[in-house]
Amino acid sequence: MTTKDDFTAEEWAQVSALPVLVTAGAAFADGRKVVSTVREIVSGQKALTEGIAKYPNNTLVQAFGEDGPNADLSQGMKSKKVSDVVGALTEQIAAGWAVLKSKATPDEASDVAELLKAVGLAAAQRTGSGPLGFGGDKVDETERAFLDTLTGILAG
Repeated sequence: MTTKDDFTAEEWAQVSALPVLVTAGAAFADGRKVVSTVREIVSGQKALTEGIAKYPNNTLVQAFGEDGPNADLSQGMKSKKVSDVVGALTEQIAAGWAVLKSKATPDEASDVAELLKAVGLAAAQRTGSGPLGFGGDKVDETERAFLDTLTGILAG
């Protein structure tokens, strides 16, 4: 059983940031519309809470709940281009995932991957692409691209 104590402080910071990074990536992918972004972040956090309850025996998943949201989102936020912001978040996700995979068992990593995909999907599906997040497609093509990239990272 892998615990957060198996990681250095720097490694755990990367790993524990994963849920927040995934939520932010899905929320910002559609262009950072303030009202919809806030709703998407709330949905991602709700999915995280539900996911933590779903995996009571996975100490890494449980640690996400114990530590609370933890991520430095400033790394790519200076850019005004949404693609740059989402790209920076994606790079952080890939780095954190690589650290997690290097120490977690395959079953533990699989649980975390399923949780992160559920968090990303919940955030992306929260609002539509219309004005103020109402109407339109629930998951637009930029959100779908982020989710596809996330799935690829988590498969690796």
